[in-house]
Amino acid sequence: MTGDEVIALLGTPAGAPAVTDLLDAWGVRWPPRLDDADPEAVGDAVDPYVWRPSSKRGIEFGFTDEAYQQALSEDERGRGPLVFTHAIFYGEHPGVLPFDGELPFGLALADGREHVQT
Repeated sequence: MTGDEVIALLGTPAGAPAVTDLLDAWGVRWPPRLDDADPEAVGDAVDPYVWRPSSKRGIEFGFTDEAYQQALSEDERGRGPLVFTHAIFYGEHPGVLPFDGELPFGLALADGREHVQT
């Protein structure tokens, strides 16, 4: 699966077959789910983000609580689905192998910041 195919799924609910197949294809065995609210927490009681790394493949998947992503009422947060909102493709990072697939947008790991930002 290419980087372009991965980012084409951004915005898709975490439980959708396309996303569960994506995670399975990259060896991610733990389905994304929000942690239970901490009764001692102040402010946002539920962390709206969930991360699922594939460190041996150089990619990480991020999911966000749908109500948080859509800036809905705090009462709605933590009750709905998670949405696939982040894809991180690693180059050089401690403890993570470089991404070994085709990056999105025709990018290469050797591309510098200036090239990537244009």
